[in-house]
Amino acid sequence: MCNQGQWTCTLYYQLSQDECTDPCGPCFSPCPPDFDVKDAEEGPDEVVEEVGVPEPGDEGTEEEADTDAGTPVVSEDTSVDLNVMPDTQTPQPPPNDLMAWYRFESPTDPLVQDSSLYGHHGTASPNVQRGIKGRYGFGVRFDGAKSNIEIAATPNLDINGPITIEAWVYLDSPQDYNRMLVRKYLQYQLSISVVPEPNRVEFYSQPLGFARSDKAVNFAQWVYVAVTHDGDAVRFYINGELDSGHELAGALPTNNNALKLGGDGANNNAPNGGMDEVRIWRIIRSEQEICDDGLGSYDPALTPKCTFPESTDSP
Repeated sequence: MCNQGQWTCTLYYQLSQDECTDPCGPCFSPCPPDFDVKDAEEGPDEVVEEVGVPEPGDEGTEEEADTDAGTPVVSEDTSVDLNVMPDTQTPQPPPNDLMAWYRFESPTDPLVQDSSLYGHHGTASPNVQRGIKGRYGFGVRFDGAKSNIEIAATPNLDINGPITIEAWVYLDSPQDYNRMLVRKYLQYQLSISVVPEPNRVEFYSQPLGFARSDKAVNFAQWVYVAVTHDGDAVRFYINGELDSGHELAGALPTNNNALKLGGDGANNNAPNGGMDEVRIWRIIRSEQEICDDGLGSYDPALTPKCTFPESTDSP
């Protein structure tokens, strides 16, 4: 289990990076700009004593270690709800290349909040259910008709270079009509297709055309889908792992169309189900980064390589 965010800044300064064995990445919280390195150098004994690290040669017996009130804070907390996104996983601040991030954690707010640096907040249509169970915390539910969340056009979302789109989706049943997930009309679109069979993940851009995943996604459960386009090819990821790649050469066009989550508002093409944790990047995320974004655990030596905490919650 990751323990990011649980180490103090001073301890971060004292311990070298090569002592870090956390499989989830950097073990330590970075120091703030006003951190005084001199103070950390002058008082290491006090800091070590605070977190319960024994002095050299004074490790004590195993029984003493078990009852020591100063047990290091990195021990796993088994009471944590794995279906709730921990605050320590929230980037502080979010990366500059994350252009939009919809977590749906403020269901009573008049606007659907964007957690990226750019504040591209959206407006939900009346038939969008907010405050329902998401994959992590709250999510939203669409009605299978015209419900959507609309985000006004902005240059930041007018992406014509590399792009990555990620989302957790919950489809109630096999879809009988193409269903929109994330769409900036004619520019980039992540959707669920019924061609050549129901529940294929689809990417579309005009005039580049369509590409579809090789595998269909499961229904009646949360599924993590992602797509990248680098100017030459589209790659689909299902539950944090590469599904397939397809040639789709050319730059994405630019336009002033609004971004929409769910249906387009004119046709009955909203998904019938839930959505959570939608991200749009202006860079290509790697397979491991896509797994990490969905809060999975990635190990290339295992099958599957990307695993997630189990969730039986339905939106």
